[in-house]
Amino acid sequence: DYPLAGGAPSLLIEPQRQNLILNSEYIGGSTWTDQSSGVTAVNNDAVSPEGVKNATKLVIADGDSSGAEWRLASALPVTDEKGYTFSVFAKAAEVDGIQLDVSDSRFGNANVTANLTNGTITAGGGTTASSIENYGNGWYRIIMVATCSSTGDSAVIFRLHAGGIN
Repeated sequence: DYPLAGGAPSLLIEPQRQNLILNSEYIGGSTWTDQSSGVTAVNNDAVSPEGVKNATKLVIADGDSSGAEWRLASALPVTDEKGYTFSVFAKAAEVDGIQLDVSDSRFGNANVTANLTNGTITAGGGTTASSIENYGNGWYRIIMVATCSSTGDSAVIFRLHAGGIN
């Protein structure tokens, strides 16, 4: 509490944030669906960035070189001309990259592809802003901001990449 001129206390106010994807961290649950039919979700496989053994490992079936695609089970309602921030925590294991994608008619070519071995990202043309943050112990937070161009429902997808192959 630091007083302003005139003795009034100052307030530190954070911008309002809301996670529109309820239970988004439960990859093996009903929130996300495997679109590639070749991925097994292993719950509580590793220690997450929050220091708890609650990270889900996604394992691609042996011999499947097409990678994996997970999609939000229900469409995300979005509003015209509003900016949205999407983020995911990821760590390399058998795959070394991940793509976060909302590239549909409402967001254009908004996507971010992250290399989880060297901590670099490449953003698609519809992406307003993007970044990657190193959280230590191999974990990265991949962040993408995109502006919606029309009100309605949109897909949210993430894809695993192995050796640069989707």
